[in-house]
Amino acid sequence: MKGRANDKTSASTDTASLSRLLEFARPEARPIALAFATVAVTSGIQLLFPLAFGHILDLALQPVPAMPAEYVAFGLLGMFAVNGVLISLRSALLMLSGERIAASIRSRLFAAMLSQEVAYFDRRATGDLMNVMASDTVFVQKGLTNNAVTMMRSGVSAVGGAGLLVYLSPTLAAVSLCLIPPLGFMAMKFGRYLRDQQKEVQEALSRILETSESVVSNIRTVRQFDQEHREMSTFDDRVQHSYHESRKVGVPQAVFDGMAYLAGNMALVAVLGYGGSMVTSGAITAGELTSFLMYSMSVGLSVMSMFSAYTDAMRAAGAGVRIVEVMDRESLMPSNAGGRTLPSFRGDVSFHDVHFTYPSRPNVSVLTGLSLHVPPGRVLALVGASGCGKSTVGALLTALYAVDRGSIRFDGVDLQDLDPRWVRRAIGVVAQEPVLFSGNILDNLRYGMPYATRAEVEAVAMKANAHDFISQFPDGYETLVGERGLQLSGGQKQRLAIARALLKDPAVLVLDEATSALDAESERAVQSALEAAMKGRTVVTIAHRLSTMRSADTVALLQDGRIAELGTYTELAATEGDSFDRVYILSAALVYVLDCALNIQEAGRSTQA
Repeated sequence: MKGRANDKTSASTDTASLSRLLEFARPEARPIALAFATVAVTSGIQLLFPLAFGHILDLALQPVPAMPAEYVAFGLLGMFAVNGVLISLRSALLMLSGERIAASIRSRLFAAMLSQEVAYFDRRATGDLMNVMASDTVFVQKGLTNNAVTMMRSGVSAVGGAGLLVYLSPTLAAVSLCLIPPLGFMAMKFGRYLRDQQKEVQEALSRILETSESVVSNIRTVRQFDQEHREMSTFDDRVQHSYHESRKVGVPQAVFDGMAYLAGNMALVAVLGYGGSMVTSGAITAGELTSFLMYSMSVGLSVMSMFSAYTDAMRAAGAGVRIVEVMDRESLMPSNAGGRTLPSFRGDVSFHDVHFTYPSRPNVSVLTGLSLHVPPGRVLALVGASGCGKSTVGALLTALYAVDRGSIRFDGVDLQDLDPRWVRRAIGVVAQEPVLFSGNILDNLRYGMPYATRAEVEAVAMKANAHDFISQFPDGYETLVGERGLQLSGGQKQRLAIARALLKDPAVLVLDEATSALDAESERAVQSALEAAMKGRTVVTIAHRLSTMRSADTVALLQDGRIAELGTYTELAATEGDSFDRVYILSAALVYVLDCALNIQEAGRSTQA
């Protein structure tokens, strides 16, 4: 009973996914219908060939033929010419329709992915999503076009051929067709198995893509730690797993194909033996037996083609389930959810008893009752141990995640009541590890403001101390940065990220130690530019350096998911005892001293050179 219930569930899932995917074929209904019409005509013409061939043979064997055999042959050539034109038309229609369907599915898939909350991508592997976009889409594309037409063509040929077999000789037809029902039953069982197994095959392939993508993206780290053999071993393990999953499909497929081939030839031998005795007895002519044998082979090939198309359709059904799972998933934090905007946003930011855990780590509480207020135009420095939630505060401010409890308010308005797109436009973010996209420098700087003028871009580049090094490149602002900005140094990428954030002219700036990747000279230049840019803006900066703490209006120490200490740098530094905050002040001082020592050492080397 449990197996039957599972079959019903799978069938209902397939039906639901099929009905959803058929929506993408609706715009192509006319070309696909025309392709089906050509299939009906070409299949009908093809069915006439064995009958005509048998007629030619009988004419050739007659002492005085009723009509020249050449007439029939020329008629066949004409039909084949018509078939050739129609087959070319059908192929073109299916190719173009299939590509348009695939493009539509991929566009909807990509839109669905972009609409998901960030937590969704924390849980789902990138390689898996890319496999859905690439491989699964191809399966569905073929299922809605080529496989559908193949099943129709094979169905017309099989049914028409079977009818002509009965017309030529009902007795021989019974011998020839007796094996089709059991083969059909086996094909349906195998198709259901294949449908369920296809999901496992695709998931195994996704893990291969995930591994290869991770290694290629981080090839420098792999090389620096001499881990090529380890990564190769991991990749081989996943390839072997994929092979074993695919073998679960391939071996039964091979057995089924062999059995079908044997059964078909057994039927053919039986027809040949029994039909020969009928020719000898005069029950049928030699031409009729020849036509019958040709129809038998045609029906057999058509049935096998139908079985093959059916198994491909089951693969498409499995792929379709994965596509629909992504496409129909409703985001827990829709980007286009609407909500209020604050046209005269002053930059007042406050946290009220905020509790938060990452959805991918539900058992680890990151923030447990965080309360904090940053008045407009003030600078707050967050300090604390690694993993205490400093970067999480920045992620919550930009509405990447929703709080579990409590509220975040902008000018007294709950963040959940505001338009997420407006929130992200109102806040500028500079991460500790800046992200650049493939393309040129100008495109990266305009990423948040695509319609910014060249003058506006150059102005913020100057503020971020980036204009000079950009101008030194032969192509200037059109210089390609490479994948993830690999053609640029860490300091150059950081300054571009700062300029990109300033271009939005945000009311609130979130800085994750934005100057940490710069040398001493560049840091001073960028720090002074940031100080000028921060005037009139609310700033939340994650601090590791003593200079950052000292320049902030307020320093907040995060401990155990809440604020442990709050005050100015001077107030916290003067705190007596071994309070936890002093440890971070001393750590920042140590970082500062080490930076100074390294800069002095580099200056000494430059002098010696």
